[in-house]
Amino acid sequence: MWSKLKLTFGTVIHLKFVQIFYQVFYKLRNRLKQPQSLANLKGYQTLNESLDLLDYPLVPASSGLNFDNVGNINFTFLNDEYSFEGISVDWNYEGKGKLWNYNLNYFEFLFCSNLEKEKSLQLIQDFCLKWETLEGGLEPYPISLRGINWVKYLSNHKIRNHDIDKCLYKQYQVLLSSLEYHLLANHLLENAFSLLFGSFYFRNEVYYKYASKLLREQLNEQVLQDGAHFERSPMYHQIILFRLLDGINLVKHNSWKSDGLLEFLEEKASHMLAWMKNICTVKGEIPMVKDSAPGIAPDAFALFEYAKILGLESLQHLPLGVSGYRKLSYSNLSMLIDIGEVSPAYQPGHSHADELNFLLWDEGRPILVDTGISTYDKNERRQLERSTSSHNCVYLENDNSSQVWGGFRVANRAKVDLLYDRPSEVYASHTGFVHEGLTIFRSFHVNEQGMEVKSHSKGRRDGKLKMNLHFHPDANVKLQGNQVFLDNIQMTFKGFNEVLEEKYMFANGFNRLESAVRLSLKAFSSNSILITYAD
Repeated sequence: MWSKLKLTFGTVIHLKFVQIFYQVFYKLRNRLKQPQSLANLKGYQTLNESLDLLDYPLVPASSGLNFDNVGNINFTFLNDEYSFEGISVDWNYEGKGKLWNYNLNYFEFLFCSNLEKEKSLQLIQDFCLKWETLEGGLEPYPISLRGINWVKYLSNHKIRNHDIDKCLYKQYQVLLSSLEYHLLANHLLENAFSLLFGSFYFRNEVYYKYASKLLREQLNEQVLQDGAHFERSPMYHQIILFRLLDGINLVKHNSWKSDGLLEFLEEKASHMLAWMKNICTVKGEIPMVKDSAPGIAPDAFALFEYAKILGLESLQHLPLGVSGYRKLSYSNLSMLIDIGEVSPAYQPGHSHADELNFLLWDEGRPILVDTGISTYDKNERRQLERSTSSHNCVYLENDNSSQVWGGFRVANRAKVDLLYDRPSEVYASHTGFVHEGLTIFRSFHVNEQGMEVKSHSKGRRDGKLKMNLHFHPDANVKLQGNQVFLDNIQMTFKGFNEVLEEKYMFANGFNRLESAVRLSLKAFSSNSILITYAD
């Protein structure tokens, strides 16, 4: 009981007042009112013209749908499939989990190439008939994504159906009354982008006022000076960048408003494109750090192409900085280093206990990786995937450097100090185990031999210091004494009294786990790993 109270207090203390206020306000209001009661047609006007949009559909690789030979519809989200009889869908179905239900309600499947226009409209109309019975689908986040997808689909196909429009308008009324001030971060930004689409679609001044204000405020805060999204997840960076490009597409091709918003969105998109260019591998893949998984967001090359079509092909150079990531290279080896902290402090839902983590590639081929994420359910697997032991970090056994808990919460957080930052060397420390009398220091540098990671600690000396190194499932790991050979790569370990080869489960996307090799190392207070090419 007392430990749970300490966890809660250690988490709540970082929240903004607005979050606490709206947490209480929405909980009280929702006891008195159902979301459907907030829906009305105030301000609705009948319009017949469609929006002009560049048709550039992108569907997550882990999503899809098909019809079997008797007409049943099979949806696949997060690499997990479920079938509904005929064209009638249970939009409240949560048998595959809440996130799966969210994805069902996003309606991104409208852009699947094998979905005919007639069936698309039937699905939208089926939703309209049932929307007043919705539960999770009427939460503001799925309303936001569904609104954008409906507007894009209906506009691209030049469809103005007044029954559908009225249903959509009522959902936007619910959204306007339920903006996610209690969560902030990417959720509130998605609300703002959706209101932007709703404002143009319905020529609604109220929606536009909120959208413009929120977009300017939130993008100024959420896009950092080096172009990164402030939640420091490359996957969410791609998602928000895609939304930015869609917003530019909307404002650029429809002249309803001209107040400088387009130029503002283009500037932010340019910064985000620059960061993505910096963070991607030579193969255009993002590092799967924090809450990132393959198959969810549009890939980098697709986003670069979309930007080019929109006239944003010239990317300004912004060096990696305040986002807390650095890159080092030696020949064809490249290393990503994380010297950042839990961010943002008031919304750490996608952060992990991974201070001073690092990843390694050889010619874009992943060698050292994070274990990845396979679920957002609040379970043991989620806790494990956010833990320090699931990253290539120094840690104390059964302890985390930052106090991750509850699926999306963090209580006490490690403080990271950047001690020096040079093109060929980065040196930092963190206080994640200061409660145990221990401070961790780590340097990453390149010399004539290769790349070297040195770790040392100040404080307790009870022999419980550990480090795990997680190899990609495709890596051919051969352990020989204090050395590891991976085809043409050699790693030499010093300052460890035990190096064991173990199996771990690598998350290759949501609901996808496969066996891979990791090294479990018991470390002395000072240790090093030299990474080079074998003779």
